[in-house]
Amino acid sequence: RRVRGQLLCTHHSFFEIGKSHIFTIISQTKHKPKTKGGDKFQVHIDGPEQLNFRTPEVIDNGDGTYNWEFCPPAFGRYSLHAMLDQVDIDGSPFICVCAPEYVPVRTYFDTPPFVDLPTQYLIVLGDENEPFSFLTEDDVNVEILDSHNSPVSGTVKLQDGKCSLHFVPRTEGEYSVKISVLGTVVADRVEYIAGKDLIPSLKKQVSKQQFVSELVEFDFSLQDQNGRTLEALSPGILTVEVTDPSKSSFDITSVTSWSRNSCRVSFVPRKAGTYVFKIRLFGKQIGESHVVNVLENKASDVSSPSLGILILALSLSVIPPLGIWVVRRKIDYMLLLSLVLMMMFWVPGNLFCVAYVTKQILLSL
Repeated sequence: RRVRGQLLCTHHSFFEIGKSHIFTIISQTKHKPKTKGGDKFQVHIDGPEQLNFRTPEVIDNGDGTYNWEFCPPAFGRYSLHAMLDQVDIDGSPFICVCAPEYVPVRTYFDTPPFVDLPTQYLIVLGDENEPFSFLTEDDVNVEILDSHNSPVSGTVKLQDGKCSLHFVPRTEGEYSVKISVLGTVVADRVEYIAGKDLIPSLKKQVSKQQFVSELVEFDFSLQDQNGRTLEALSPGILTVEVTDPSKSSFDITSVTSWSRNSCRVSFVPRKAGTYVFKIRLFGKQIGESHVVNVLENKASDVSSPSLGILILALSLSVIPPLGIWVVRRKIDYMLLLSLVLMMMFWVPGNLFCVAYVTKQILLSL
């Protein structure tokens, strides 16, 4: 009669490093198990390339069963072969993974997910710096249930311990994500899928009055109807459009930056007039338009030519009194003539100073 074998293991396929695991081989004929020993079973182990494995000793129990022990020496993926006449028996090879008792798992969306849009969910198994690169796509299973507890189909790609799940959510709400490695659940997450009806909420109000070449800046966040705040969005999803005084519209997403859960828009107007800012999601405007009036010059700014004229006027208003003080000390006819000429500019200079300051005050109102 031809002898066959069956490999049994009472443990799951997720092993701990340094812990022994007992395997059992049941010898049997075509119709029933054998009740005596004497068969020559061999065991072979394939694992991480840098390790050399000692061939485990197969112990004959004399009743048709055989035991052998395996203690994984390092993290990695192992294939345990039990053979008879160099042929794998039933249940062989047995695939197992050796990892820490607690498997670090980090999950996040590439971009915040929306209903009816392709979504990429990223999963990092192991440490961020040393992910479990020994895992294969067959080792990892990701199960997703939507807000109605219905299964969601998707495709899983795994490379160097980093898994990406691609799917298209059809309903808004909380999704349950269960991640398993070789049948062992290592993470259970709850993620939120947003709808497309979002409302921008300004965190930093933009001033209604700005000036040419002055930075216009405001912050806002995006919230759904349930009050949830979304994280960073890619430029293809969120855009900020501005219309200048000449009614030309252009996109300023390139100067839009995300910080945590808020978006900052920065823009420098180059000419005076009315600017209209619109926030668009998927090309559709959300929220109200923001209107900013840009003035030609800031009231507190004094240009270089005006500053020069002001200094000259102040000089003409100060020099005559100083000249009189000198005359009182020592009268010189030529000096006196010079002072008389300067006095001719004293009154106009003071009048110019008063007029200039009055103009600036009126502009600031």
